Amino acid sequence: MATDVTTSLQLLVSQYTTQMQSYLGEFALDKVTAAALLDGLSLIPSQAKTYGFNLGPIFFSWVAALHAAKVCTNLFNNMHPETSLLHTWVAVMVLSFGGTTMASMLLARTPSWLAQDDLLAVHTAVYLLFRFTPAVHVANFSGLPFKIVCAIGDGIRRSLAITAFAVDSIQVRSAPPLSNSIVACLICGTLSGCGGGILNAVFGITQRSWTLGTPKVSLDVQLAAVVAVAYTFAMRYDVIDRATAQGMACAFTVVVLIIQVLVTDLRTRWVGSGKGKMVGNVKLASNKPLPAAPASSKAGGSPVPSPGRTPRKSASGLLR
Repeated sequence: MATDVTTSLQLLVSQYTTQMQSYLGEFALDKVTAAALLDGLSLIPSQAKTYGFNLGPIFFSWVAALHAAKVCTNLFNNMHPETSLLHTWVAVMVLSFGGTTMASMLLARTPSWLAQDDLLAVHTAVYLLFRFTPAVHVANFSGLPFKIVCAIGDGIRRSLAITAFAVDSIQVRSAPPLSNSIVACLICGTLSGCGGGILNAVFGITQRSWTLGTPKVSLDVQLAAVVAVAYTFAMRYDVIDRATAQGMACAFTVVVLIIQVLVTDLRTRWVGSGKGKMVGNVKLASNKPLPAAPASSKAGGSPVPSPGRTPRKSASGLLR
């Protein structure tokens, strides 16, 4: 039974690969260009992990800094200004490392921010920069370019947390039966990509007073689940090598997050140019007060208020 399922999956993957090759052929993408593109994607994980500069024992990663900048920008734009220093720092750490910490607890492993000095130091430095300087105003003034750059760093870090940290920790660095568990890969991979947001939705960590709530299936949850499922099955059935698969996951996540930024910016501009506000896809009426009723005048010219609409008789009054 298991052999039949494996054969069916391999046949399905082969069919999709053939179809993708035909699509690529329509765009005049030859095999040499496609191979170069895949080689370039395979370099994304290693470059993301090594690009930065060393400051003593601390390795300053630009990817981690951009991720922290995005978290701090969203936090300080929506949090109460009188929230304490410790409260906002805890909120940043939970949003940044909550997912990988939950996955580490499920796998009985040490969280990365405890095992490596640079992660906590970089996120704390970016947090202090946003806390005690007008960095959030500079970020808001920069607008769309800053959001796109942060989306790139956030997408790369989120994808590597799902693939290189969660799924690879199970499939490569664990012993059976855990290494063969698809459920563990899917749950831990999804949590690593969106666990911080889930914790915030449950406990209201970014609120001035913590309150329990119910998390929603947001775009972050859906995106993390899609990447976890695709990477898990691609590695389990040897569809592609790990470095290239991680690069493709990073590229896919970055594209989705950039599209989200563009759509949000376009919606904000459209709502700001109109007289109403958006709730979902529905434009509501403006909250401005209605104009005063027109005044009528007597024969002497003194204005008197308009009597307004004539009240309708009720059904009970008509029966009397």
